Amino acid sequence: MIYLIKLIVAFGLSTILLGVFIFTVDIKTMMDSIFESDYRYYLPAFVMYLISLFFRTMRWKVLLIPIKEIKISRLFPIVIVGYMANNLLPFRIGELTRAYYTGLREDISKITVLSTIFLERILDALTLLSFIFIIGLILPLSGFFEFVEESFGLNRLIIIFLFIFPFILFFLIIMLISYFPRNSQIIFSKIWSFAPGNIVVYLSSISENLINGLMSVRESKKLFILFVLSIPIWIFESGLFFFIGLSFDLDYVYQNILYMSLYMILITSIVNIGSSIPAAPGGLGLFELIARETLIFSSLGIIDRSIAGGFATLSHAILIIPVIIIGQLILFFSNISFFKLIKSSN
Repeated sequence: MIYLIKLIVAFGLSTILLGVFIFTVDIKTMMDSIFESDYRYYLPAFVMYLISLFFRTMRWKVLLIPIKEIKISRLFPIVIVGYMANNLLPFRIGELTRAYYTGLREDISKITVLSTIFLERILDALTLLSFIFIIGLILPLSGFFEFVEESFGLNRLIIIFLFIFPFILFFLIIMLISYFPRNSQIIFSKIWSFAPGNIVVYLSSISENLINGLMSVRESKKLFILFVLSIPIWIFESGLFFFIGLSFDLDYVYQNILYMSLYMILITSIVNIGSSIPAAPGGLGLFELIARETLIFSSLGIIDRSIAGGFATLSHAILIIPVIIIGQLILFFSNISFFKLIKSSN
């Protein structure tokens, strides 16, 4: 019943967001821009995304080392299946699926694996925020912020604070837990003490496994490696947006290819932070709106909203459709039912 309510809420929200997206563009202009885009850039765009997933797998391997040494060749299919599940299920339930699938294949604690996936998300957010900060020092973003301020009526300091504060807070909490595991376990135990006796044992086991999964960031050298590996993940994913931008001939908007590359990294950063809110499958609706408006903002309103909508729609399609197909093929050849996997992980 609870899962059904979640589905209704997720798809209801997605429907509203898609409605806003569709009714604020000229559909004919948007579809024409997609059909007229240069399809030769689609493949290199997806290859960029695949390379980013490979680096993501490398980083995850480092996170899992304290738990178990697992080859990249075994982890890469799991990453694909996890992203496929995220694209098909609401509220990022795909993260649970990836944790369960990993635990099933590698015989390790699923909760511990889930904590490494949570840590991945924090690393991603901090990396993207760093990109936004660095690019802000290179590009003249005063016009960008003025455009955002006029559109939403928010001061730029408030915008920056809303973006940064939650992720820094989560990261600091993770660091404290990893450096003081015993104290953290004591705190968790005190919190769980209010629960019934039979549940306390279960919750204590979960908190212990969560703490074990966060131990990767305790070593400064390993933390540095994790941040270094996070850079190519998002550089290559930005490559997808870059090639889709070329397919729409958007390079005319920017001064040169270097400026366009930097703006596409900026767009990637804002879109992924903004659409990380757990909601509809694959962030459907939310992704399109944020990608469209960010592209318009980056061009200071030069790019037509309908064409920006086509850019956002095609970018999202190339991000999710091939991964869904590849993920289904991986499960098919592994003789695993996707629906049974989802049911078991939930």
